[in-house]
Amino acid sequence: MEDIKEENSLIKLYIKGKGRREKEEYVMLTEEAYGPLKALRIENKGYVFKSESIKNKGCGLSTSMIRRIVKEALRKCGLREELSAHSFRHTFATMALKNGADLYYVQQALRHRSITTSELYLKPIEREEKAAEKFIKI
Repeated sequence: MEDIKEENSLIKLYIKGKGRREKEEYVMLTEEAYGPLKALRIENKGYVFKSESIKNKGCGLSTSMIRRIVKEALRKCGLREELSAHSFRHTFATMALKNGADLYYVQQALRHRSITTSELYLKPIEREEKAAEKFIKI
């Protein structure tokens, strides 16, 4: 929770990107996302997600354990087997673009170095919006 900072009326979650030593990059949190996190922090003594295992009881969960928990929850919901915690990243990008977000800002939120990587999310959206099938009149 110490990685969440309220700055200039914005809520920023500082993260360490792949291959980085410092938490210098951030993603923005909405008030809707931050509210429950604040409640969890108080309940879990500073951790957002707290371990209940015998070995690590009371400590924060590892990223691999969070991945496992999410994967299991997705499976229990009956969703496709190949979905994972990382799938939420793809969902975020697709939903943001479908709802009018600028590609540049989606790139920033995903922390892609190249905008070309973020452009991959446009292809399915453009296919739906500009579908040739829509131009057939009978």
